[in-house]
Amino acid sequence: MKFRRSQADEFETLKEKAERAIRNFNESESASEDDSPDDTDDPAIQALREKYATGEISKEEFEERMEVLQSN
Repeated sequence: MKFRRSQADEFETLKEKAERAIRNFNESESASEDDSPDDTDDPAIQALREKYATGEISKEEFEERMEVLQSN
């Protein structure tokens, strides 16, 4: 199927919007998992969140450590 240039541009814009929406949804899902009420009083999780918030650790490291803490 051939698109005119403007149709191709519109398709790319739509594709980018869809990808952004999926990314935002996935991030909001992981954020809601990280903020579950049962772990808010855990000092280890609070310390981990502070390290992430101040940039001491990456998002990947934060998520890995959070999984370990929540599995215990």
